[in-house]
Amino acid sequence: MMGFLHSDFDSIIENMINAFAYHKIIIDAAGNPIDYEFIEVNKAFESFTGLKRDFVVGKRVTEVITDIKSDPFNWIDFYGKVALKGISASIEQYSNVLKRWYLINAYSPQKEYFITVFIDISNIKQRENELCEKNDELSQLYEEITASEEELRVQVEELDTLSKRLAKSESRLNRAQAIAHVGNWEIDLMSGQIWGSEEAFKLYGLERKTPFLPLKTVQTIVHPQDRPTLDQALKLLIEQKEKYDVEFRIIRPDNGEERYMHSVAELEIDSNGRQVSVLGVIRDITERTVYERELKSKNEELSSLYEEIMASEEELRQQLDEIQAHREQLLLSKERYKILVNNSKDIIYSYDGEGVFTAVNHMFCEVFGVSEHEAIGKKISQVIDDSDYVKKCNEARVQVCNTLSPCYFQNAYTMKDGTLRHYDITLSPVFDGKRRIVGVTGTNHDMTEIRKNQKLIRHMAYHDPLTGLANRTLLKDRLNTAIVMAKRMGMSIAVAFIDLDNFKKVNDTLGHVVGDELLIDASKRIQFCVREYDTVSRLSGDEFCIIIQSINQQVQVDVLPIMERINTIFCQPFEIDGHSIRLTASIGISIYPHDGETVGELLRNADTAMYKAKELGRNTYCFFNNKMRDELVRKTNIERMLRKALENNEFLLYYQPQYETKTGQLRGFEALIRWNSAEAGFMSPADFIPIAEETGLIVEIGQWVLNTACRLCKKIENKYQKSIIISVNISPIQLRHKEFINMVLDAVKLSEISFCKLELEITENHFIDNADEAIGILKKLREAGIRIALDDFGTGYSSLSYLKKLPINLLKIDKSFIDEIDCQSVQQSLTSSIITLVHNLNIETIAEGIETYEQYEYLLESKCDNLQGYYLGKPVPEHLVDEVIKNHWKV
Repeated sequence: MMGFLHSDFDSIIENMINAFAYHKIIIDAAGNPIDYEFIEVNKAFESFTGLKRDFVVGKRVTEVITDIKSDPFNWIDFYGKVALKGISASIEQYSNVLKRWYLINAYSPQKEYFITVFIDISNIKQRENELCEKNDELSQLYEEITASEEELRVQVEELDTLSKRLAKSESRLNRAQAIAHVGNWEIDLMSGQIWGSEEAFKLYGLERKTPFLPLKTVQTIVHPQDRPTLDQALKLLIEQKEKYDVEFRIIRPDNGEERYMHSVAELEIDSNGRQVSVLGVIRDITERTVYERELKSKNEELSSLYEEIMASEEELRQQLDEIQAHREQLLLSKERYKILVNNSKDIIYSYDGEGVFTAVNHMFCEVFGVSEHEAIGKKISQVIDDSDYVKKCNEARVQVCNTLSPCYFQNAYTMKDGTLRHYDITLSPVFDGKRRIVGVTGTNHDMTEIRKNQKLIRHMAYHDPLTGLANRTLLKDRLNTAIVMAKRMGMSIAVAFIDLDNFKKVNDTLGHVVGDELLIDASKRIQFCVREYDTVSRLSGDEFCIIIQSINQQVQVDVLPIMERINTIFCQPFEIDGHSIRLTASIGISIYPHDGETVGELLRNADTAMYKAKELGRNTYCFFNNKMRDELVRKTNIERMLRKALENNEFLLYYQPQYETKTGQLRGFEALIRWNSAEAGFMSPADFIPIAEETGLIVEIGQWVLNTACRLCKKIENKYQKSIIISVNISPIQLRHKEFINMVLDAVKLSEISFCKLELEITENHFIDNADEAIGILKKLREAGIRIALDDFGTGYSSLSYLKKLPINLLKIDKSFIDEIDCQSVQQSLTSSIITLVHNLNIETIAEGIETYEQYEYLLESKCDNLQGYYLGKPVPEHLVDEVIKNHWKV
């Protein structure tokens, strides 16, 4: 390494947690960077990139990552500037090639050389996106809580617009939380770890070096007297799902100050009903709490003052000297009390036992539109024209005088500008020195904004924040109610489960912003198609659900028109940000009570029907039936048994012989998997292979087939000193697996057979999704010596000209062609033509499914290279392979 790295340094980089790589930049004649060479990497580099040191060291990056130049970010240019200018640089960048986010630090130890130290931050980026989504919701909540009446009206309008656009960034939310003194937090119930926003840390007086902090740290900050209450509330939320709404004190560790906090939280439940986390918000309510305590203290002072004023004559005479001495102090106290009462935002007043006002504050006069002079000395009915309010006040005053206890009630009052304000009203008795009631004092506390905020919070709890539709919780509640009503009225309900086809591709290619707008437009289209009293909800992602109520046993009349409208309206393209997007919907429908009598049954069965609609080609709707349930149960059972099959050694291979046409000699065997299930007995591959492919288990099963077939090939070579070809069928799922090439090569190496003795059979559908990628993989295997055969030719979309592009050694003529061979068939000449044309492409042929002598004779005359079928030999288990070899068919 040109003297730059010595042995001690080698040891250091080898044990670094972060990925380390040392490179040399490659420049052209003009001095521009065109490539770079790997000189050294450490183990962390191998872990983060999946690239082994022995593979990359000494190679150029374009040799290691062949499609690096297709990445939108120009890595070679970026590193070239570092190496040629002798500078350092840092960057967070997503690599389309490696499909990961990396934080990269690069610097140049000497000209034309550079070092990179980087870490994989993909999980952090994902977490940031999740935090942004949650913080956006808190930002909206803050705006509603802190805005004035006019600000709230404007901000609600803005919220409707903003909900259709980009989510708020985390930095804007942090600023908003700082202004409102509101923070949010989350407890991961699996790990017990707490995450907090920046403002949450500030409220707790903590430095936010990391967004996570131990639970014990938080507990030490909470005031010792309040910790039991806080712990109990959290326990009840988790264990009994009781409401979490607590006020408590903390002792800030940074300045020792005691602060009052208010926190609310809820449980987050995953799709399996498991509790995964607790989501909460926290707000500093110190000023409010202090204010309420001061107000309470002043009210007590007011009561005491009235007692003194209304004291008996005897007590007045006894206290005359003291009153005289403190007259000035008393007047000063009265003035202070008057200022306090008049500056209060609450309506404060008092009247005697007959209901005549004796005192009112400025807020009273402002709200009821009277002066202090006009109110004092009059009854409430003479001052306020709201008869309902007057009646409540008089009844409460009588109750206070009779019970000598405070009375509480609520009332709404229409202001002069027409707005409706809500008040919590408290009437309290005023006693003299002998505990005789001498009057009543009242306080009207304005609860309008609090009620609005409570209403908003309730709406957020039951509605999807993006589309405004009902969420899963509200959907289940309404479906429960609909079931009760339908049962009582003898009617039916339809539950339609809607999934947007290929929405993920739109989201991945055009971005989440366009994806969100697409979901909003889609929700509007769905709402347009249903009736006013039907419920449309968004369950998650691109999944929607409709409750269609009041069906009079006429599904065709009430349900089908809605489904047709949805399919029709989705045929129209979505126009979003200059993109014309075509999107279809697959819909599954279950009917109450025929398909289920509970919420869970109806939703599950509608979901099952939706997947059936996708199987039928998407862009359609499908009604649930018992056959679907049985099929789902069957698939579920097969999947369960498949997961145990390899462990229990339940699979076995049968081998069908293949023969050379010219010599009649044994060419080799095709390995065919069979399953002898411990529960179900022998099962056809047609029953379990599709399920193995759906679940991904085919990768592990396919690897077992490769290893087992290769080992048998080696046994035959060792025993008979004769080389044969072993043919193995490959699933498209296997071919797409990132380790497929290594799996094949490892199977050959472990069995110690020659690479040319393994033949992989692929079908045309291997090339449907990504033909270029599949061809690239097969070329690499063929270059290693592995034989490639194209199976089922003629049943798919391939043309003979397309075969020129495929890296195949052998073409397998499908059995459907062979079945048509007889003395009258035109198909005979077609099969012969295929063989001739394929030979012109230097591709070997083999015919499968030969069952008659006529077919065999025709293929001999057509010069087909190899033959296979029941006429020549049926598939046999491994213990009968020896018999086939010893007595194999000869011409």
